[in-house]
Amino acid sequence: MSRPSVLSKEQVEGAPYVVHGRDDRLVSAVGQEVYVRRFDDATSGGRYSVYHIGEPLKDPDDGDVVGYQGLFTGEADVKRVGDPATMLIVDSARETLQGDIVLPVVHEARLDFIPRAPKSTVDGTVMSVIDDRDVVAECDIVIINRGSRDGLEPGHVLAIWAAGDKVRDQTPNAESRMVRLPDERIALAMVFKTYDRISYGLTMESDHEIHVGDAARSP
Repeated sequence: MSRPSVLSKEQVEGAPYVVHGRDDRLVSAVGQEVYVRRFDDATSGGRYSVYHIGEPLKDPDDGDVVGYQGLFTGEADVKRVGDPATMLIVDSARETLQGDIVLPVVHEARLDFIPRAPKSTVDGTVMSVIDDRDVVAECDIVIINRGSRDGLEPGHVLAIWAAGDKVRDQTPNAESRMVRLPDERIALAMVFKTYDRISYGLTMESDHEIHVGDAARSP
């Protein structure tokens, strides 16, 4: 079962949320009940994942919030429907708090897509990494600030480029004292899930470390 640590803006906005714990608990764990509001489509017996919402993810192009850091807290079953609905926590990775959101359980993404280049030109940026790290290796999951509105679909492959360093030209006949070296292609990433403005990509064929801020472009 996959528990992404980055949630799209679409997932967070309007999601059901924990308003309180039973018996006035502010922190809840396995075997305890919580009350959830904005859960109109709840079905008794259904199982859901609970996430704590962290820092917003901002698109480096324009500063817009396009997603949020999310921390999986556990899973809960719907015991009673209503406003609020009553849920029983059945699996816990950490404490569930007031304000945590409830989402459908996410199953492992299928990676049996046919790899192919996007039909349209894509020029984006690696904006975050699953597990909240700055350095990425092969078979890691990256978040790119381009999505379905940019023509990206599962199976599309993007090239990851590292920006060239700015170095001092110390040769005797230097045309300028500072020069920027060319960008270098360092990896590929296959998109496996898209939202409107962000995509998840699995890194492949990496021969250098990938960093947040590297470019993600059509190959």
